[in-house]
Amino acid sequence: MSDGVTVLVDATADLGVLVLPAAACTTHNVAFLIEHTSGFICAAAPAAVYERLRVPSLAPPGQPPAADDYGVSFDAATGITTGISAADRARVLRLLASPATRPDDLARPGHVVSVRAREGGVLARAAIPEAACELVRRTGATPVAAYAHVVSRCDPTTLASASELADFAAEHALPLTDVATIKSGAISMEIAS
Repeated sequence: MSDGVTVLVDATADLGVLVLPAAACTTHNVAFLIEHTSGFICAAAPAAVYERLRVPSLAPPGQPPAADDYGVSFDAATGITTGISAADRARVLRLLASPATRPDDLARPGHVVSVRAREGGVLARAAIPEAACELVRRTGATPVAAYAHVVSRCDPTTLASASELADFAAEHALPLTDVATIKSGAISMEIAS
């Protein structure tokens, strides 16, 4: 088991990711993400976080973003080596989640990819970036999530299916949830308030 890691499935796309609260990233749990995924680590956060840190979207000005609103990649400006190691990526993810981080604390481009979660979260768009942020928010942490897509063991040229992800979660004693469940919980919380 790796501390803080959750398996998040998007059943409509039949794929999933490993998610970590960015504030809780350690060398150990980021290494677990790298080992069991494509290694392409994304950081989902509300647009306001990226605006404050001056990390721009890759969408051309005046055009709406693609389905997932990818932005410029980044590293920590200090305290790292090449930026690619688990320790270096854990450091920059913790920086991203900290309200004390300033724009010049990040170097651009880097080895973690920014993804803006849509305003309104899973109620506006039921997809992995929004669900990952909501999942982290429910733990009481800053709603900034590190995630990476799990690669299929059966066919390493594709992503793991929902059934493979259920087996993976059981094998590693990780919690498993899906986007629809997170959305359903968000609807319940909205109704209650």
